[in-house]
Amino acid sequence: MSWAELQAQAESQEDRSPKVKHPPLAGHANPVLWLSGFFERDLNFYLGAMQTNILLAALAPPASLVATNLVNQSENAWRRKFLYSGLLLPAIAGVTVRDATTLARIRVVQTALAIECYQIRHHRWPETLADLTPALLSEVPTDPFTGEPLRYHRTDKGFIVYSVDRDGLDDGGIEKPLNAKSSDTTHYDLTFTVER
Repeated sequence: MSWAELQAQAESQEDRSPKVKHPPLAGHANPVLWLSGFFERDLNFYLGAMQTNILLAALAPPASLVATNLVNQSENAWRRKFLYSGLLLPAIAGVTVRDATTLARIRVVQTALAIECYQIRHHRWPETLADLTPALLSEVPTDPFTGEPLRYHRTDKGFIVYSVDRDGLDDGGIEKPLNAKSSDTTHYDLTFTVER
């Protein structure tokens, strides 16, 4: 798409929804990038990469996490000297990981609450998460990072429910300390621990 076609597309979008006024596209394409055709090739590359990312993001985890493996999109953009794509694409991979992390935290908390309800009803901890179905959970929640059931371990003082987190490795329910440094290379899980 040329710069004029982008402007026309933006104007046609404005014509279809008269209630919402969008600002016009700012500025003009860099003349050097424009005349060399680099801008169009960069834009086409970016739009193709975004189409792939959008299709993957529409999938449920862990299938959507394939987008995090598309780091080569960014590397390929830099190798081909696509400045805009190289700057914009790296942030996309993090979105699906943050989504899966949030989903994992929600599922871990819901499962921990169901375990607590089970303990109140039966005066004992469940042996497995399957004991919670169908009375407290419709099904055993899956870990968004693996597609397998969440992990559950009983401890001397209570229990731990956890997801393996983005590394996909089961670290036995080791929780990341609050004071962990960013340079810490230890693997951790997303945990919910109950102790009495």
